[in-house]
Amino acid sequence: MSMAATPMKQCTIWYRAAAGTGVLLGLGGMLLYVGNGGPWADEQLHVKQILHFFDGHFRVDPNLAMIPGYHLAMAGLARLLDDSSLPALRACNAVFGLLSIAVFALILKRIHHRISPQRVVAYAFFPILTPFFFLVYTETLSLLLVLVGLHLGLTRRYVVAGLICLLSMLIRQSNIVWLVMVPIVAHAEQGAFRLPRTALIGVLRSSWTFLLGVLAFVTFAVVNAGIALGGREAHPSASLHTGNLFFMMFLYGLLFLPQVLHRSRQTLRLVGGNPSALLAGAAVLLLYLLTFENTHPFNTNWGDYYLRNQLLIHFTSTTPLKLLFFVPILLALFDIMAHPLERESFASVYVFIAIALLPLWLIEQRYYIIPFTLLLLFRREESPSVETITSVAYVLLSAVFVWGIRNDHFFL
Repeated sequence: MSMAATPMKQCTIWYRAAAGTGVLLGLGGMLLYVGNGGPWADEQLHVKQILHFFDGHFRVDPNLAMIPGYHLAMAGLARLLDDSSLPALRACNAVFGLLSIAVFALILKRIHHRISPQRVVAYAFFPILTPFFFLVYTETLSLLLVLVGLHLGLTRRYVVAGLICLLSMLIRQSNIVWLVMVPIVAHAEQGAFRLPRTALIGVLRSSWTFLLGVLAFVTFAVVNAGIALGGREAHPSASLHTGNLFFMMFLYGLLFLPQVLHRSRQTLRLVGGNPSALLAGAAVLLLYLLTFENTHPFNTNWGDYYLRNQLLIHFTSTTPLKLLFFVPILLALFDIMAHPLERESFASVYVFIAIALLPLWLIEQRYYIIPFTLLLLFRREESPSVETITSVAYVLLSAVFVWGIRNDHFFL
């Protein structure tokens, strides 16, 4: 038994080492390929703000919607390196990306008791995330801090986890949603919410830094008279929109298509024999037809450059096209309903994803980076072949996206 197990264990080690080397070489090659091209899209705004801080001018650009914690951090790193060039800033951002891969693997092991190389590759080359490893955008550092906070929460280091999540709000204020989610998921993992009511006092005590974060957010929103720091016309605070929720479900139906197809028989069996599931599908279709609109000026312009805008403009132009757009959404809905996440304690993540997306008017796939990362972590593992197909598809699609951005053919 032990003699047979040893070669298998060695094979696993070599497989993981090969996957890790492939990730490093692939991402390193993409970083070198991007080089000093651009800056592209919102990179111009972020680089401009970083250089202001680098030069000792601490005025915040009026078009900057987020608290400039990312820009201060990047300016500080540029000072340490004595290099504020665009390639240097992108390299710093890529380091955040590599660190996030390591933390993702740690959380994966915590949840599934093993590190799946295919799942790590899928995260490292997740198509709507990977290009931003090499661009001066806030998403990578924001994601890294949220993942660190989640890992600390799952390992019961609640005080530090709350402080890290609070720090993440200095990168993007919208991380308040994940600050609230982390202690709920972490305590649910420990079965805390099944304890007597008196025991919940201990839960609150251990989560005091998260409560501090909520208080800080409320104070900021009141003093700032809104959530967005600048560009408030494009980011109103008091409104609800279903656009991002439906667009994320559309992308779910496409990006998780190998898993969706692999378990489609089981999905049809569970959904087809459940009248309430069919009724839910009809209700979601009605909500979609009544509320899904493409009205934000940043979505209705530049359709020849932004891929998301091309999709939105095209598929909202006629009712038949809008119904066609709903097909992946319906696949996603039934897949989610039929296949629960790894553990029941993770189910609340769907509620927090909805809370995070509903207030947003601008339809933007970057808002789904943290939600999709959580689903990659929390979903059950499929067969090795399905996981491998998924990871290979992600590598190829990421390469296409990086190529398109680098050569000014399109932006996401």
